[in-house]
Amino acid sequence: TVRVRGVSTFNYADPLYVIDGVPLVEGGAGAVVDKVNDPTRRGSINLYTMINPNDIESITVLKDASASAIYGVRAANGVVLVTTKSGKRGRVRVDVDVQYGKQKVPKTYDVLNTQQYTKFYTDAYNAFPDLTGTTPIPIQNAAEFGPLWDPANPDHFGNDPTYDWQNEVINDNSTLQNYNVRASGGSETTTYNFSVGYSNNDGPFIGYNANRYSISSNVTSRIGKYVEAGINLRGIQQTTIDDVDISLDIWKAAPWQRIYDPNGPLGFAPLWALTGPLTDTTFNKATLYSRQYVAYSNVLGLLATNDRSNVNQTGVGIGYIQIQP
Repeated sequence: TVRVRGVSTFNYADPLYVIDGVPLVEGGAGAVVDKVNDPTRRGSINLYTMINPNDIESITVLKDASASAIYGVRAANGVVLVTTKSGKRGRVRVDVDVQYGKQKVPKTYDVLNTQQYTKFYTDAYNAFPDLTGTTPIPIQNAAEFGPLWDPANPDHFGNDPTYDWQNEVINDNSTLQNYNVRASGGSETTTYNFSVGYSNNDGPFIGYNANRYSISSNVTSRIGKYVEAGINLRGIQQTTIDDVDISLDIWKAAPWQRIYDPNGPLGFAPLWALTGPLTDTTFNKATLYSRQYVAYSNVLGLLATNDRSNVNQTGVGIGYIQIQP
């Protein structure tokens, strides 16, 4: 989030971005977004979905009204001027930039195992049990617990193994990759700059990825003594995958809560049992382990059944002819 002049009275505070003289957002502060007919109008701007950061030469912020006056009402929240790299006179120069790294979640939460977890809840219940009159109700008969909490039950939770949900969702040693190639140069009358880029970054948790392809060209030529012409084109495609909300909040899952089940949907352990047929308006279901003990959804199952990848394609260009007597 970028704020140049704070938050406006219209509750829209994003500045106007201008790349090589091209305003990226039209309209004034408070303009209404038409998501159907004009989905880009006054939408939030993520500069890096529109330009390869390696192509940026400089960024200038215009805050004062006098400096941003040429942009009119569009500059009500300030202006961010982005100037990209251009060619210089001389021999061809080729620049290659390679970045590769890995990221790792250094520490996870220290949580109870299955036996400790069931003992903790059992002790807490026994310290303040439900009552029938003045007689305590055993935990296996309590409305919020049930027979699976009975140590004499062969299916008692305390007999189950411990499932480590945190390690299951961590994308250990996830990679960060960034590759850029740029060629530039020029003669006495013409300068040029061409670049291509590719990046592919995985998130520290499974289900997250962002990759970007970019290409840009910048050519300026002097025609005769008084005329100069130029063209600046760039295109970028970014694909992001953000399927479900995954984080170390998964520690909330009960340690006996299974992850995989060969008899479950797509091999994942279900969290709900159907109590009736599906209808257009009703999904009759009940938790498998009583109401308060399904602490987290099976996010791995959600990943297998959801695809929320987003593809964003952007093109920005400007051409000009300048006559100077």
